[in-house]
Formats: sequence, C-alpha cells, structure tokens
Amino acid sequence: DGASCSSRLSLLVEVFQPKPLLVVFGGGHVGCALVPVLAAVGFRVTMYDNREELAKPERYPAADEVIFGSFADISGKVTLTADDYTVVMTPGHQADYEILTQVLRSESTYIGCIGSRSKVAKTRERLRADGFTEAEIDRVHAPIGLPILAETPEEIAISIAAEMIEHRARR
Repeated sequence: DGASCSSRLSLLVEVFQPKPLLVVFGGGHVGCALVPVLAAVGFRVTMYDNREELAKPERYPAADEVIFGSFADISGKVTLTADDYTVVMTPGHQADYEILTQVLRSESTYIGCIGSRSKVAKTRERLRADGFTEAEIDRVHAPIGLPILAETPEEIAISIAAEMIEHRARR
C-alpha cells in the first residue's frame, strides 16, 4: 500500500572490566597508606609482607587479600599476569632486589620500586650485573610516583597512585 514501516533500535552497551590486581610488597608506613588510596581508585589490592606482625588483614581493611610469605620466593603465593601491577617497598635493599628479580620475569604491566636515586642506581647496576637487559630494567618505575615533592607516607601514596592511574589510562 505504499506506507513504510520502519523501526529503530537503540542499544546501550556497557563493558565491565574487572579491576586490575595490584600486589604491594611491603606493608610499612607507605604501604599501609597506599592500600586504601588504590582501592578507592579501582584496584584490587593484595598486600604481601614477610613480617607476620604486619601481614594481618585488620591492618589493611581496604585490601582484598593479605599474604604472609617469604620475599625470596613469591611464586607459591602470587602469580602475576600482563594485567597486574606491582609495587615494591620492602624494608630493605636485599628484599627489594629479591622481589624485583622475580617480578621482572613476569609480564606485570607496571612495576614500581620505592627508593632514593642512589638506591635505585645501585639496584639497576645489580640487576644489570645479574643479566637483566636495559629494556627489562627500564620497566621498573623507580623512584616510584610522580614528582610532586611528597614527604609524608600519605603524600607518597598519592604520588604513587597518580602514576599508576596514568599508566592504567594510557594502556
């Protein structure tokens, strides 16, 4: 009869991405301040510490998981994928190094390590001496965080979170 019938369908699609996993190695003052900040901006946070007195869920109420384990071998407790983020902030140079050597063998999208410029230079030198390539070593954000002249654990946590938010957004 010449009349046309048309219909229009609108469809809204909302993609739900799982929150990225972040493993924080070291539950000292900065680690403790970092957990709630990163949980608030969309990360699933796992706290991992080798000190039993610090590896307690009640210390990190915003964490999804708290792990007590050795820094020398994290493989039995943590598996890192290309979508995961890691932050290394243990109480000592040796423990930081132990974690970094393991994390650098993973595909973790973000690896950050806290420390002074001299500590970072020494760590880079040691990694190089142990056979890591410059490209592998350059994956480590160190010193960690954006340069906002942060001083307190809370300020440092914000600078680290800002760097991680930027990394996530650029992916």
